Amino acid sequence: MCLQLPQSIKLASAGEQCYSTMSPLTAYFLASTTQFPQIPIFLPSLCPQNSLRLSLEPQLGKHLRLKPLPPVYSSSPSWTFTSPDIRLDLATIPRSPNSTYQKRIKSIIANEFPSHTICCTDGSKSGSKTGYTFSINGVITHHRLRNSTSIFSAELFAIYSCLSRLFLLPLPLKFLFLSDSFSSLQAMQDPYSPNPTVQRIHVLPHSLSSSSSSSAFLWISGHIDLPQPDAVNLAAKQSLLFTSITDPCLSPAYDLKTYYHSLINLSWHNIWYTQLLTKLLQTAHLDMKK
Repeated sequence: MCLQLPQSIKLASAGEQCYSTMSPLTAYFLASTTQFPQIPIFLPSLCPQNSLRLSLEPQLGKHLRLKPLPPVYSSSPSWTFTSPDIRLDLATIPRSPNSTYQKRIKSIIANEFPSHTICCTDGSKSGSKTGYTFSINGVITHHRLRNSTSIFSAELFAIYSCLSRLFLLPLPLKFLFLSDSFSSLQAMQDPYSPNPTVQRIHVLPHSLSSSSSSSAFLWISGHIDLPQPDAVNLAAKQSLLFTSITDPCLSPAYDLKTYYHSLINLSWHNIWYTQLLTKLLQTAHLDMKK
């Protein structure tokens, strides 16, 4: 599910995402500028004789996708949004047996959210593959994301996609989200977050509240033998087995930066360690140790 936004939300213009200054053309600079694809070094049409993009793509063996997920701006000021109801109190419990967490979670649901529909979300990453899963009242949906997506973004995409699906259900309803991603829920507490996925998440609870529906978020510890969260966790791992990307959402700029920086470093190391001089130096170093 690609990130679709209400009409009241607008994307940042290209000019607002571009800097006119240039830094030394190092590997780190290249990775750090993936959030600014308008810079001429990436556009062969503007700089056909000296495009880093054209020279790097064959070396990396990958097509450089330098279009990040853009930020969004709401027609309503962020301070007019109702703060999401996020419960992190279970994180204060000292390390305890699974049964202790189970009792606390079941007690919170029974006493504070008895009429809420339970939604579970989770993200997974192994090697270069990333995916996410969400469930609504036990019905599971899972997708594989772009390889450039981080586990942090996958957790946020799971929450956003689940919130988006709720608009297809008969409203009004009450929803309780169970997530084991403490960092995601913390990021959602910031009403002025620059994170483009968090910005999108903030819009949806506000839209739900306008239809007399409500949502709350409860942090839970992972792998504590709760049926619904455990089923979602397993489905998140299974999403990595998909042979193709099933959710082609764009990755945030910070994910592209990390991803391409690692690719460039790996390519550099592979080239370095295949050089004859490097092999001779390694052999000499081993001989000195003997």
